[in-house]
This record gives sequence, structure tokens and C-alpha cells, in this order.
Amino acid sequence: MTRRVGPILVVAACLLLTACSSTGPAPTAPSTSVPHAQLLERQERLGVVAREIQDLVDPLEGPVAKPLPSGQNRYGMVSIDPEHDRVDLWWEGPLPPEVRAVLRKHPDIEVDVHAARYSNNELHAASERLARIAPPGHAGALGDGVTIDAIEHDVAAGRLTVHVLDPRGRWTVSALHQRLDAVTAVPLDIVLQREPTLRPL
Repeated sequence: MTRRVGPILVVAACLLLTACSSTGPAPTAPSTSVPHAQLLERQERLGVVAREIQDLVDPLEGPVAKPLPSGQNRYGMVSIDPEHDRVDLWWEGPLPPEVRAVLRKHPDIEVDVHAARYSNNELHAASERLARIAPPGHAGALGDGVTIDAIEHDVAAGRLTVHVLDPRGRWTVSALHQRLDAVTAVPLDIVLQREPTLRPL
């Protein structure tokens, strides 16, 4: 089943950044040579292409009669960059015909396609395997009181960042890598914490 892929990431420091479940390139500094009104116009125009791609890979995002079959859905992430007037698309492997058709519909839009090491679905599946090992509020395989506090996806880098809450300091980062790397089968960055991550309400 296709998982929700999250909102489109807008890469522009002078515009409202849309949060995304998968992280991408750092926002660029706003250019004084591009008027704000023009940035907004570009954002809308580029967003049309990004939304059409998302509709293919995530049928819950829009009314699509024939979304991509799960075997062809190697989508990583899409972002729009109004300042540089382009769409950035991360995809694992060759683009399927349905996605290429979307790009052909918009020949005036620059779309940079980047090779993703892992698809969005693969990173989500790895996250779910991790969450089952040490779910918050339950005694898991990492020991009583040790839980996975947060998992961040970095599609561009092809890796996960795992925040492990270990109030008593029982684990080291190297020991956690030995325990968790084989479970996820994707590269991990591990952050050990004594206190839970503070998140905005």
C-alpha cells in the first residue's frame, strides 16, 4: 500500500516553508533580485507539476484514477524552488512512463531529477521496523525505559536519523548501531538523548 508522502517542500527562505516528512536540501537565502510577487507566481506554477507527481505516487493526496502500481512507485521526494524557478525530484531508478508524461506536459518547467538511494516507501518501512523494536511507552528490545523518540528521513542523503531516548545511559552509539543497522538495512545516524525531544504544539 502506498504511504502518505507528505506535503511539498518549498525551498525558499523568504516564503513559508512547508514541513515534510522527508528532509531535503537546506533552504537557500532569498535573492533580492527576484520580487516577492514573482516568487509567489513561480511557487504556484511549480506547485502544479509537483502536485501532479504526488497524485501519482500517493492517491490519497488527490483524485487519481490510476495511481502508480506499488512495484513502480520508487518515489523519494519532490520540492519546489521558486527562487531558482525549478522543481527537484528524487526517484530511485528510472522514471516510469506516467511520471515522464507529467514532465512532458510542462515543457516550460525545469525539473531536476536526482537519483535517490532509497525510495520514500523503503525509508518508511525501515522506520516502522525500528519503531517496533522500542516503541514509546513500552518495554522493548532495547531495555526497559529505552525508546525510540523520533525518526527523521533524509531522502537526499539516503539515510535515517534515529533519536534514542536512554535516560539511564545504558547504551553507546556504537552498540546501538550493532543492534539497529541490520534491522533497517538503510544507513543510520543515531542520536542518544537523556531527555525527550521538545516538539512544537
